[in-house]
Amino acid sequence: MVKDGIVCLVTVLDQSIGMILKYIVKAIIQVVVSYAHGLLNKMEFGLQEDMIARQDMFLIGKFSN
Repeated sequence: MVKDGIVCLVTVLDQSIGMILKYIVKAIIQVVVSYAHGLLNKMEFGLQEDMIARQDMFLIGKFSN
């Protein structure tokens, strides 16, 4: 009887730990994906700024002659 209770307790703890680990892994994945998405947006914004700056430099050079 005590053995069955211990087995039941271990099973419940095992399931609980599994759920907690799944939650932690899911949270880590969300943070990584969010960071990567933000990084891509920053890179895209930086590329757009660079293109605008190059266009402005071209126009300044074109009209200064």
